[in-house]
Amino acid sequence: MRTIGKKYRGLNIRGDSTSCPLAFGLDTYYNCDFDCLYCCFLGLNAVWGKDFRTLDIDWFKKRILNGIKNKSPRSPLAWAIHHRKTLRIGNKYDPLPPMERELRTTLTVLEFLKSLNWEVKLESKNTDIMLEYQDVLVDMGAIITTTVLSGLEKDWELLEGKRPPPPRDRLDALMEFKSRGCQVAVVTEPFIPGYHMISQFDELMGELEARGIDRANVYNLRMTPFVMKRFAEADMDIELIWEMSQDWSWKEILMELLEVGEKRGIKLGCPDFVNAGKFHAQTNTCCGVDVSNPCTFNIVNWRNIGVRKGFITVEDLKETYDGVGDWIEGLDLFMGDDDKKYTLADTGMFERDFNTWTLV
Repeated sequence: MRTIGKKYRGLNIRGDSTSCPLAFGLDTYYNCDFDCLYCCFLGLNAVWGKDFRTLDIDWFKKRILNGIKNKSPRSPLAWAIHHRKTLRIGNKYDPLPPMERELRTTLTVLEFLKSLNWEVKLESKNTDIMLEYQDVLVDMGAIITTTVLSGLEKDWELLEGKRPPPPRDRLDALMEFKSRGCQVAVVTEPFIPGYHMISQFDELMGELEARGIDRANVYNLRMTPFVMKRFAEADMDIELIWEMSQDWSWKEILMELLEVGEKRGIKLGCPDFVNAGKFHAQTNTCCGVDVSNPCTFNIVNWRNIGVRKGFITVEDLKETYDGVGDWIEGLDLFMGDDDKKYTLADTGMFERDFNTWTLV
């Protein structure tokens, strides 16, 4: 077993909480053995350390128990704990690395959260260990997701180095969990424009359809310098990927992917609120699953409200504020006043009249 560094406090609110309904996340490990080429989060390790760390479980339990009792939460994290927001396990790093078999860190966390009747969304590529834990996961009603890319075995070899279980094994594991009553979904992110083809995505959706899996997510590449350098080292055409990932190219691809999902009867979560047109997500998260207590103060949710109602107002914005996220930042994104981030104005779907956006 590899050497483990200092204890890690991996419970947090995502930095882009105003863009994510599952902003309340937990990483039980820091760093990841799967080392997938498309993972932008591994770039953080180049700055903050490449050692492996494991969650400080005593700290985590104390933080959760004290947070539940806290009647005056002030920070977004304190709000999320006190209001028992659905917790996503596997926020940046896979929570079931091979070392989990020895350390049982994630299993300990799951058993603790089960005792509190806390809703969990577990994201992992390691469906082998996931199946070993299936009794606990089924008993606690965990929501299960795993990543399978559109290239299936080709991507498993090139982009994942054959380190996690094979793609179809992961899909079979989800089918097993669904048969036992768990809600499951496949994260297809990233679909890499200029590398993946729509026909490959259709094949993947066919694999889901054949297994009775009717939930998935779709999004393109998080194109960081770290990721693109690794792609170049793998002899991938990064110039074409860059060009096809720009909004003007990606938007046309995304619309076709959404049509494929609809044709196959798949409920797609789509975090791309800018390029998805008038697509209305059938799920309350971008991951393609429905959770009981999502974070609601985010632009994905506001866009969906606007598409559903035909308009959205500042009063709607106030009703979604659940203490998770910064009010001023959210207001700027809602009003279209932040020129450094995508806002509701960037969708091109709404016209603003004072404090109301009306669907065009």
